[in-house]
Amino acid sequence: MRLFTCQELQLVRQATQQAAYLVSCFYCLAPREWTMLRYEVKTQEELTINERLDTVLAQVLCYQYTCKINQKIEYKDLYCICLQDTKILNTFNNIEGDLFNLLLYVLTHELVHVVRFGQQLQRIDLAIEERNKEEEKVEIITETILSKQVNYLTQIPLTKIKSSCLL
Repeated sequence: MRLFTCQELQLVRQATQQAAYLVSCFYCLAPREWTMLRYEVKTQEELTINERLDTVLAQVLCYQYTCKINQKIEYKDLYCICLQDTKILNTFNNIEGDLFNLLLYVLTHELVHVVRFGQQLQRIDLAIEERNKEEEKVEIITETILSKQVNYLTQIPLTKIKSSCLL
């Protein structure tokens, strides 16, 4: 099991920032709306056993928590983007391109899920038969967002990523 190195973790942080910017612009989210979408990005070393999967590059899990504001208790969602380092690095070894672009692709994809769930454009508890349709929609949105990036699609072959078992 290979985990991200310190340099690769820096790429994860950079790709997270870039993906967040691209997704927030695509959905025209005001800064206040974006900050209300609580999410965190965790790498494999930080994941619990239940958050690890060897069949996907990443997944989004939703955790509910409560907070007390003044005398009112509020229920909130925290979306956890669980990056699977080993799967990402194995996929990277099988494609041409650079790791930053692969990470940008994965994180953009997962952040589209976060927005769709957080803005209630889609339910997180979809039935199995509906999940593939949702993945197809998210895939189209992700490709639309990234197609606006100069040379992005020529730098990373999406068909090879998909065949390497994305989500």
